[in-house]
Amino acid sequence: MNEQVKSEPGSRYGGTRGSAATGEKPAKTTETCLQDLQALSHRGLRDLFLFLLFSFFFFGVRQIDLLAPLTEGVRRILGSPPSPELTTLALTGYTLSALVLILARTARGERPRLKWVHLFYRTVFYFFYAVAGSLEGHFMEVLLAGLLLIGLEQLNIWTYALKALPSGKELTNKS
Repeated sequence: MNEQVKSEPGSRYGGTRGSAATGEKPAKTTETCLQDLQALSHRGLRDLFLFLLFSFFFFGVRQIDLLAPLTEGVRRILGSPPSPELTTLALTGYTLSALVLILARTARGERPRLKWVHLFYRTVFYFFYAVAGSLEGHFMEVLLAGLLLIGLEQLNIWTYALKALPSGKELTNKS
């Protein structure tokens, strides 16, 4: 049970006990922790940039009827676009549920879950309003909801970083 396992190059001790023998993940070093936090930060900024890029695009096409180039037969097959009221209800439901999940992760100090699908969810509402022909009146709702959620994800990254980073003494006494 307390057998020594071959030590890894650059490790501080001659061998490891417990975690390597039982298959548990070894503790992160300060360097890998910093790299992980830097990657999270870059992903968060990338998501902000892409959300703003989509927002600028849809701001430019907010007065264009996206269904105008389609023939009457194609329009009949597609059906009527979603009503702005239903889209607003879906946007509100998504924003509230994402808000609760992000705030719960932040309160527990958990690692943020930054995925491409969240960027899709935040930008698809622009498309729904544009197809319905009401993006002009609802553009700010989608923009503010997206920026709120991205801002809270940045707060989640910050609180996770505070919890994940070792104390200052450990950072300066790195041997």
